Amino acid sequence: MAVKHSSFKKTLAIIVSAALILGSASLGFSALSAGVENNGDGNDKTSLIFSPQGGGLIYYTVGTRSSRAQSRYTNIAVPIGTEIILRAERKNDVETFLYWYNIYTDRVISYEKTIKFKMTEKTQIYAVFISPLEGYHYVVYLNYAGSILTSGDVKLGNIVTPPQNMTLPGFTFVSWDKSIGEVTTSEGIVIVKPLYTLNQTNYTVGFTNTENVEGAGTYNNYDTVSIKADAKDSAGSTFSCWKKSDGEIISYERNYTFRINYSETFTAVYGDDVTPEPITRISNIVTDASDRKITFFAERSVPDGYTLLSHGILISSSASTPMILATVTLGESAAVKRGSGISNEPCGTYALSKAKATSGTIYYARSYAVCEDSAGTQYIFYSDKISASI
Repeated sequence: MAVKHSSFKKTLAIIVSAALILGSASLGFSALSAGVENNGDGNDKTSLIFSPQGGGLIYYTVGTRSSRAQSRYTNIAVPIGTEIILRAERKNDVETFLYWYNIYTDRVISYEKTIKFKMTEKTQIYAVFISPLEGYHYVVYLNYAGSILTSGDVKLGNIVTPPQNMTLPGFTFVSWDKSIGEVTTSEGIVIVKPLYTLNQTNYTVGFTNTENVEGAGTYNNYDTVSIKADAKDSAGSTFSCWKKSDGEIISYERNYTFRINYSETFTAVYGDDVTPEPITRISNIVTDASDRKITFFAERSVPDGYTLLSHGILISSSASTPMILATVTLGESAAVKRGSGISNEPCGTYALSKAKATSGTIYYARSYAVCEDSAGTQYIFYSDKISASI
């Protein structure tokens, strides 16, 4: 049973300017939750228990961070659920806006100067501005998810060695979207991304009850699959939910959509007394010992009556640390790390990889979904905790 807290529908607009400091800068905007989550041992599959403190406020820090200037910060407190609008503006002709970068998820989230989001979880993002040095260009290599692999000022004409081992489950790495020659001679800001081809791998979808359902067949890797059930079966019973072959409920919606990378037989359940609520689960795990990588896949299904605000996956190598959003921290030694999806469609699939995994170490993952009901009350839903190793 989910425990609720009330949210507030307010909007805060902030202009983040490169003129706040001298020299180039990454302009900061971080948010620290003033609430406390209590989710049992943090491992069992339960819904949200979130107790906001301080009148339901979330505390933000807006500031600057740069290797060429002193960091400065300003604290702001706003109600939980506040919609934040950030606009990055330069105040001189020296600095160039590069992108917005999320520190917690280690990913470029937007190349647009204006971004908008609702504050539902710990967030620390920066508007990155660059002051080009004469005779240099700024080179950034990103991975498939938008995480920065390497970046920095490089003297024009110097060869930059691209990152290696660009593996991606279900895909084959082809090349970078810019050649070494292009990177070497391009001026200004150079952003380089990997290119992949999709592997041809077939998966099957079947049903235990073949009447009143559709979507069975053979699909290629990462195809979008939609399984559909009639509102009532031949006996007149009303649709209740979809279940996997092991009995796990995956959705209360008659039409369920996901990206396929496994074979499964589904059952459309009719006549059961159910209370539809958002579902998030770890749907698959892919390990790559040669590249020391473990990739966790999460599926979500948010029924009518709820709006998905954010979602993602938590990863930890600690069996005892509660895996909830409140325990997410920054840094290489963080006990719990988080990755969050960009799309907020009610149904979908999200993947997060643990890179540089240590052989023999057990890594734990659980997915989460932050949702809001029609009354404006917010919930956090968690999946079971799943483990894997290489």
